[in-house]
Amino acid sequence: MTTKRKGYSKQFKIDAVKLVPEEGYKISEAARNLEIHPNVLQKWKQSVQLRGGNETAETSRLEDTLRGLVIGILPSCTDRVASV
Repeated sequence: MTTKRKGYSKQFKIDAVKLVPEEGYKISEAARNLEIHPNVLQKWKQSVQLRGGNETAETSRLEDTLRGLVIGILPSCTDRVASV
């Protein structure tokens, strides 16, 4: 029997990562409160740091919109869009 993974939005991940420096939580405390494994929160934190740490919900929304527009205009170029 397979177990379905939980999906989390980009904004949820960003907000979860912000709990650590802004609210002074340890990763283990924040993860426990959010009911996720501490390793998951650590990965999200590393991912945000690699991207510069300044991603917002608006940035995510605009990227998704742009990706959708490019795919709609240039459906044969979807391989290149994945890196946008």
